[in-house]
Amino acid sequence: MILNTKHVLRCISSSGKVVWATATLPYVVLTILLIRGLMLPGAIAGIEYYLKPEMDRLSDTQVTSSSCSCSTRQHLTAIAVLPV
Repeated sequence: MILNTKHVLRCISSSGKVVWATATLPYVVLTILLIRGLMLPGAIAGIEYYLKPEMDRLSDTQVTSSSCSCSTRQHLTAIAVLPV
């Protein structure tokens, strides 16, 4: 019985280390990828393009119709996936 308890405690200790590593590793990898992405040429221009929309394009009917069809398609897909 004592040998069995020691084994269980050792397994709990090692599984805690595994959980700690798997919980923090994605954040480390994402931080490294973010720093790497910000160091690429043209990164600042891309961020500015993303954050400052072109207001004249919003009045274009092609853009508006594409946006509406995309959102409708996503909505219908979500309805089809959800159980009734």
